[in-house]
Parts: sequence; structure tokens; C-alpha cells
Amino acid sequence: VPSFASLAAATPGRNTRMIGSVHCLTSIAWGVPAFALMAGVLNFRGPNFLVFFLGGGLCNLALAYYLYQKLFPKVDSSKQIQAIVPSDPYQVAFLLGGSQLALEAALSSLAYQDFLSVQGDQVCKTKVLPPHATVNGFELAVRKRVGASTSLSALKASAPTICQAQLIPSLRDLGLLAESQVAMWYPRLVCTPMPLLAIIKIFIGISRNKPVGFLVVLCIVAIVLPLLLFQRVVLSPRGKQVASELRARLGPQLPRKLSALESVADPAASHTIALAVAVLGLKTAVSSTKVAYLTDILSPPPCDTGTDGNSGCGSGCGGGGGCGGCSD
Repeated sequence: VPSFASLAAATPGRNTRMIGSVHCLTSIAWGVPAFALMAGVLNFRGPNFLVFFLGGGLCNLALAYYLYQKLFPKVDSSKQIQAIVPSDPYQVAFLLGGSQLALEAALSSLAYQDFLSVQGDQVCKTKVLPPHATVNGFELAVRKRVGASTSLSALKASAPTICQAQLIPSLRDLGLLAESQVAMWYPRLVCTPMPLLAIIKIFIGISRNKPVGFLVVLCIVAIVLPLLLFQRVVLSPRGKQVASELRARLGPQLPRKLSALESVADPAASHTIALAVAVLGLKTAVSSTKVAYLTDILSPPPCDTGTDGNSGCGSGCGGGGGCGGCSD
């Protein structure tokens, strides 16, 4: 069982008593089957062992669910949810769609402000930032990744790194992301001892020419079920609640804001564009704006090879895709 120190390091925001309880309960979940093993549980007759296996497995599954709720609590109060809902459009994008959606939102905003140009597979800077310009930190990080001419595929590959530096720490501080994958293994560890006993019993039964088919099926279920119930996730349960709140709150508002946008590229308009991409998706957000061309570049339709095998897809700029005239 992982040590107390490893869990404490993985969950820095938790109190010591709660971490100690989790570690103690996990140890008990392993200790009881170990004691049963010493008591000769493997010598039980088939029906008796099945009763022991089902009872112990269900108890461990209930304990694992309890530990999961302790390690990744939900927010009960709607006021508490309101207090931790992020307002930054790129934090919202990461919560709702991950690093690639955050990058699409940033490229849409920067292109809307004419700070970047996307042509084919090339991204380039189109004008120098004013000396005292107020630029979002994530947008600035994306722009710094763009040289005189940078491939879009390379920029997409760097999106997780940018998010790791600019977005993930603050979202984790709010409790919206899983604090550590180490903690995710504790509920699974609680469910592990009973399948291990079952595997040993299966080999004993085979050596004695006993039927073990039903126990094999139960063992497979006992292994797969915890993996499905306690998956490794990016969002914590609290993060999932906040993501649902963001969709419910912003979904009805943003279409009206988009329809009211002026044609000039002011910061408020670009913020609305980025937030709309995060919540509504790229196609819906930019379809009626001057950066509608980004839909075909960032989210191209699937190729239609046709009946003769020739591809029906062309590049977004007639096969060229250069960034002629771009400035540093």
C-alpha cells in the first residue's frame, strides 16, 4: 500500500486527519483478506468461498467509493460553486475541452485582434503588440510560441505545455482538477485484495480438477469494475460540477453577445470570441465574424476520397498556405 507520505505529497490541500483515515482504511482493506488467508480461506469449499468473495468484494467496493468521495469531494452549495467558477476564457476552455480547445480560443481571439494570421498550416505574427497593451497571459504565451512563421501542427503539439504553465496550476488551486493521479489509485487498491485471493483459489481449483468457471467470471468483474468506476480523470468531481454550471450559465448568453459584437477589434470583443469558442465551439462562435475562415483551418471537414480514390480535400488557402508579408 502506498505510504502516508506519498498521499500527503499528492494531496497538499487536505488535512492530516483525513489523509490518515484514508491510509488507515486502505490498510484495513488489505489486512482483512491477509488475515483470512492465514485463517485458511483458500481451503473453503466452492460455495463458501463464493459467499466470502462476494461479501468481501462488495464491502471493499463500498469502502473504495467512500474513499473516492473523501479524496475528490463535490461542492454541495450553489453559492460555493459560484465562488469558484473561473472567469478567464482559457481556463473555461480547458475545463470544457482541454488544451486544444484552449488553443483554438486563443488563436481565434488573437486573429480577431489582428495579432496573428493563420493561413493553411502556417501561423505568423501580423503586427507588433503596443508597448502598454493588456494581453491575457495565455494569449501572450501562445504568441511567444509563434516565430516569423510557425506550423499549426507544431503549435498544437505545444498546447499541453502552454496549458501546464499558464492554466493548470490555478485550476488545481481551485480544486477543479484532480490533484494527483497517485490519489486516484487508492480506491482501486482497496478493491485489489479480493481478486488476488480469487486468482489463487482458481489455480488451486484447477489443480484439484474442480469447476472454477463461475469464479473466473466474478474475478474478471471484480477487476474491471473498479477500473471503470474510478477512472483516471483530468477534472475532479468539483470540476465537473463547475463545467456543468458554466455551460448552463453561459450557453444562453453568448449567442446574444456574439450577435451584438461590433466590427472593430476591441479587447472586450476578443474576450467574447474566446469565451464563445470555449463554450459553444469554434464553428458556432466565429461563423458570423471576420475570423470565420478559421473553422476550415482549425477544424477541417473529413476528406472525401470519392469513388476514384482521389482526395476531395484542398488546403485552406488553395494549397499555398504561406504567411507572406508577416511582420515580427
